[in-house]
Amino acid sequence: MNEEIVSHDFGDGQGQVLARRHTNGGGYVALTADVEPTVLVEPEAGVCGSAQVKGVVRILDRSRVGGTAVVEELAVLAGDAVVEGACHVDGSAQIYDEAYLSDAVRIGGNARIFDQARLTGHCSVTDNAWISGQAQVSDFARISGTARITGASRISGHVRVSGYAHVAGNAAIEGESRVSGNCTLRGDVRITDNAEIIGFVVLDHGVVRANERRQ
Repeated sequence: MNEEIVSHDFGDGQGQVLARRHTNGGGYVALTADVEPTVLVEPEAGVCGSAQVKGVVRILDRSRVGGTAVVEELAVLAGDAVVEGACHVDGSAQIYDEAYLSDAVRIGGNARIFDQARLTGHCSVTDNAWISGQAQVSDFARISGTARITGASRISGHVRVSGYAHVAGNAAIEGESRVSGNCTLRGDVRITDNAEIIGFVVLDHGVVRANERRQ
């Protein structure tokens, strides 16, 4: 593999920077980044900034890791996915399609982030949870269990979503709300303040506010 140092634009707004082709896969790696030889970086993928990629991670297609992000263990990026900022991705997590992660997002376990999902702030997604569609998760939200966040739903604040919860449509959960069990939230429903939704509840409209509990 050619170790020649070249100038390359990773599309991260930093313009041309010094880079080389990675020995495993041929993708571009900035000289400022740290990528272990066991990592696969495909020809159109890239690692830039001060990112660290370790283990047997696969950076596929046109995906990119940048900033000071750390991606390790068995994680996979594919499609046009971007992980930047100070994000940390590990376990067997998969980030693909046009998913975008920035700031200090944490993804682990068997989590899946795909479609046009956007994650920012200090939120985390773990276990077997999925974030998809045009969903947005931000601030200090925690998504775990086998929760599914999809559609154009928005999760923000210090929200906790766990269990088998399914959040879809234009649903919004904010504040310090808790959603768990087998509940389904969809349509234009809004869960706010410190509301709590538990069990087999199905909501498709209206507002659930502070100190309310549905189960």
